[in-house]
Amino acid sequence: GVETPLIADYGGAEVLSPWETIFTSKYTLPSLFSWESWKIILGYGFALFATTFTETAIALNVVDRLDESQGPGFLVLIGQGVANIVSGVFGGMGGSGVVSMSV
Repeated sequence: GVETPLIADYGGAEVLSPWETIFTSKYTLPSLFSWESWKIILGYGFALFATTFTETAIALNVVDRLDESQGPGFLVLIGQGVANIVSGVFGGMGGSGVVSMSV
């Protein structure tokens, strides 16, 4: 019987279950038939793509130089893109492989 404190004991954090995704009725998706919607989607999408692509490409280059090998750069970038899309659909936040690839 050791008493182990939880995160909720310190800050009152609450985990909502089930979590909210884009499929819940709370959110309404914009019409994809509007050019205004596509300008916003493509603008933010390209900015995020450029940032994560650059970070991952730099990390791949650093890791390749450290271990003197050639990694599958194109496959890493494609896999990262697919994973970020799937993560976003389920309410998660996408990211780049900078930290995880260099550890």
